[in-house]
Amino acid sequence: AGGIDSVAEFTYKEIEVPAGYFFFKVEVKGLKGGHSGGDIHLGRGNANKILNRFLTRIANNHDLYLCEINGGNLRNAIPREAYAICAVPEDAKHDVRTELNIFASEMEDELSVVEPDLKLILESETPRQTAIDQDTTDRLLKALYAAPHGVYAMSQDIPGLVQTSLNLGILTTSEQCVQASFCVRSSVATQKEMLVARLRCLMVQLGGSVDVSGDY
Repeated sequence: AGGIDSVAEFTYKEIEVPAGYFFFKVEVKGLKGGHSGGDIHLGRGNANKILNRFLTRIANNHDLYLCEINGGNLRNAIPREAYAICAVPEDAKHDVRTELNIFASEMEDELSVVEPDLKLILESETPRQTAIDQDTTDRLLKALYAAPHGVYAMSQDIPGLVQTSLNLGILTTSEQCVQASFCVRSSVATQKEMLVARLRCLMVQLGGSVDVSGDY
């Protein structure tokens, strides 16, 4: 088998958060994680994907400002934890807490067998002066939601063997840039190349870029 690292990048402008907004930190914790090669077929939760799913729900219902999003620490490990710092209008904070409880219940139903210790935590956060511009936030959340993760194809030669997969291993927010790092694996070189091309097509359509490295 071989692999390749693909890093999607979204640059953003810093904008001021208006007065009258409630700042909060939402965390996904307690997942099992595992190796992006050996454990990818087990259906374990990806903290980055779960977090993004919740943020997308909030953004669809409220005026969301995203200050930062971070998760995972190794490109080849299924992320166990992720967090984001956000702001919504003050009068929406109770709705957000309610929506987190509903979302947590849904995730428990979906992942109860493989992730019995999953936790979603929401806490108030010290106000920030700036956030990621909302156009970039919208495109970033869509890209992360649509990005594939997990098993893409099983081997046609060896029963039970994963042939092609990818893992959204790391999310990092730095000054004017959010990066999403994917580890793409396959025992068929052309499928590895196809998945990288698929990521690039998706990210470029949503205003991001993809850099590849470490092909082996």
